[in-house]
Amino acid sequence: MPASVTRRLVAVGALAASAAGVGIVVGRSGATGSARRPAGSSTATTERRTAEVRRGPLESTTTYSGRLGYGATRPLLLTRPGTLTRLPAVGEVIAPGSPVAEIDGRPVIAARGAFPFWRDLHTGVSDGKDVAQLELMLLAFGTADAAGVKVDEHFDDATRRALRAFESTHGMDADGVLQMGELVVVDGPVRISAVTGVLGDQSSAAGLTVSAAEPRVQVSVPLAAASRFVAGAPVTLGLPDGTSVAGSVVSAGSPVTDGQGTTTVPVSIESTSVGSLAADTPVEVRMRHELARDVLTVPVEALLALAEGGYAVEVSDRPGSTHLVGVRVGRFADGRVAVDPSGAGGTLGAGSRVVIP
Repeated sequence: MPASVTRRLVAVGALAASAAGVGIVVGRSGATGSARRPAGSSTATTERRTAEVRRGPLESTTTYSGRLGYGATRPLLLTRPGTLTRLPAVGEVIAPGSPVAEIDGRPVIAARGAFPFWRDLHTGVSDGKDVAQLELMLLAFGTADAAGVKVDEHFDDATRRALRAFESTHGMDADGVLQMGELVVVDGPVRISAVTGVLGDQSSAAGLTVSAAEPRVQVSVPLAAASRFVAGAPVTLGLPDGTSVAGSVVSAGSPVTDGQGTTTVPVSIESTSVGSLAADTPVEVRMRHELARDVLTVPVEALLALAEGGYAVEVSDRPGSTHLVGVRVGRFADGRVAVDPSGAGGTLGAGSRVVIP
């Protein structure tokens, strides 16, 4: 075989190793005639490996290292003065409407809200958003409707009746007065992550910290990739046993810069399939993103570099018969490359088979 022929086509095997991070690459057309392979390659009568040409989105998968945990912790303050007569256990989940602790034998109840109470609430107190929050809580607990409560920031007799019914149901002093510290405001179910203080101490000695109630995967992602991790975005989680499960982004925190100047964003991910795993279990977080929407793609190893410049693929027409199609090369992702037929040397479409050199 003449030397000029052996130099005409070069399989782009090394291209696959350097595909990551490659942007748009435009090759020149110029592939014509039948396929010619370098000396030493298999003959046309030898069965060759082929791959399908696909049309659709070109997506890239990036993998990050995460760990299962309960997220950031925050303090839960007991502001009601008195003696501690019950404390929660580490790991206990406190739902709205449940007691957090007991002070002087009376429960302190968790309630879902947006901000802490800062004063006693009772008939005659001035109107305010804290009254409206109490009225919303009483609606959630089911005592406001029967009393005819209107959420209007005004503590009236209906509010007092609904509050007394709530207090009676939860073992509190049923006096129709919400005293400071009788309710502890939470944003939903929380898990007790740490407890300091002992029974018999004053309530100010009780150091409670809480976190998310359900375990979540915590991962730090580069600042440049953080825009993909919006609330609700789907991800795939790789578990230590080799299985993969679905997950979704719950929230992303504020950027954090370490001592080396690297900025990352902490992201919290939930999944119904990780509840049985132990805390601090390593989990892979795989995020897919679309590079191109409707393109033809072939495996990277199917590309042939032409000596005169540009790229081609060898299309298998039928057993023992192939032809070259010049292509312009686009984005690379997950072992595939977007190609645009240049019009020289035949046609290329979805479902075609290309030879893997």
